Amino acid sequence: MKWLFLFIPLLIWASMSCNASIIDELEKKGIELQLEGKYKEAKIIETQLISAADNPVGHVFALNSIITQLTWNETKTEYDNLLLYHSRKALDWCEPILEKNRKHILANFYCGQTNFALSYHHGLKGNYYKAGKYGTNGIDQMETALKYDPELHDAKMQLGLAYYVADNLPPFLKIFSRFLWFIPTGNSEKSIPYLLEAIQKGDRYRDVARYTFGSLMLEKKATHGEAEKQFRKLVSKYPGNPRFQVQLIFILLIQEKFEEVISVAKTFIRTGDPDTPEFNLAKVSLIRAQMGIQNIQEAENTYVEIKAYFNSDESSLPGWAFAWFKLTSAQLHDLKQDRAKALKNYKEILEISKKTYVFEDIKSAAKKGLETPFQALP
Repeated sequence: MKWLFLFIPLLIWASMSCNASIIDELEKKGIELQLEGKYKEAKIIETQLISAADNPVGHVFALNSIITQLTWNETKTEYDNLLLYHSRKALDWCEPILEKNRKHILANFYCGQTNFALSYHHGLKGNYYKAGKYGTNGIDQMETALKYDPELHDAKMQLGLAYYVADNLPPFLKIFSRFLWFIPTGNSEKSIPYLLEAIQKGDRYRDVARYTFGSLMLEKKATHGEAEKQFRKLVSKYPGNPRFQVQLIFILLIQEKFEEVISVAKTFIRTGDPDTPEFNLAKVSLIRAQMGIQNIQEAENTYVEIKAYFNSDESSLPGWAFAWFKLTSAQLHDLKQDRAKALKNYKEILEISKKTYVFEDIKSAAKKGLETPFQALP
């Protein structure tokens, strides 16, 4: 029965005078499907929401789906036109309403989410003026929605992330923030508490907030344990989502829980699809764990199994994933006393970082590797 609505013809939905409770349940099911990693099924619901609802819930759902994909691989330009299309559709609905009534809760809620999506889009493109403008608008609108409906805890998920990002801007932006008036004002006192309230009291975005909170806890070593706790819950609830699995494996790795990494990674790999990015990224973490326990031969064997995938032009991997693999390859070559290949990989990482975002820790390790051969993990 739970799958029934996936197959109800769209014409039936369009003729139902937009029953609010049905639309609400349909949206929640779509979010659940995304959390389960079932993106094709979620896309069907997106289409139904756009056709059936008399508000922009379907377009906002589409925007959140696009952002989900971009947070995995920010270089995917095929989403650009779609993001702008759905944004325009959503704003065309809510902006005229807000011109007449600034207190309209739903219009602020949908406009706020749309402006956050546009802020993210322009930030990726390097247009910080527009990113800041849309980000500020989004924060103002979400706070307004929350002001007039204090029980709208779902708004706190978006606001918690927005405040955190704004309060932890890249250093070069922070330096000039007093001159760049368009940068949103961060609020550390609200960011994490908002996310925690969204997890505890939210309606549709509880586990999205959990994922966001867990990811932010990776920023500092002192909170890695909290990140592990949140992702264990997500993996337990959504075992079919490979990205949650890969994230948990990575969290265990950075805490140097090498034996557990090997156990969890091998369990995931046993039933995984070898042609997917998640499967191969899990193997990269496996290699690093094997290096961590000084089992260089096993690390070499695992490396050989995935080398062709990462060198293939058909691999749908983000730049940071290639850099992570290249660092692992370089350090493994160093351990095998093959300095020439190691140097080649270290240099490739720095080239990748010129074209797309690469974590600072990876770049720092590559620069260090160019000067001194890698010796051992940790």
